[in-house]
Amino acid sequence: MAYKAILVNLPTLQAGEDLDDYQYYFVKLNGDGDVVTMDSTDEGTDEPIGVLQYNPDDGISATVAVAGVTKLVAGEDNLDAGDYVATDDDGKAVEAADDDFVYGRVIEGGDTDEIISVLIGYVPTQLNTNT
Repeated sequence: MAYKAILVNLPTLQAGEDLDDYQYYFVKLNGDGDVVTMDSTDEGTDEPIGVLQYNPDDGISATVAVAGVTKLVAGEDNLDAGDYVATDDDGKAVEAADDDFVYGRVIEGGDTDEIISVLIGYVPTQLNTNT
């Protein structure tokens, strides 16, 4: 069973859109500094800032974990303990491939759309298994 442990959360963030279906997904900031989904077309960063911990409506406070062990929705891949995690376009966890930015490491794995446990808080780094 997936779990979360002590987390470091970003304070005073606001949902920039309805995030009702995005609990435990990677999220990013739009140009106004509000939390939006990874597939949002709002101007802003394309890199995730952390993992959404609840499911706020547009304009409501959004709790985003940036470090610790968090629950996270698995993407297309079967993820195992020890795998390095990147994000897909929807904000789900996928196994990092060469040249992907790594955002965490799987503690307890699972299959597509299952909730897994991931240690986040790594400084994003590119995975390169060719060295």
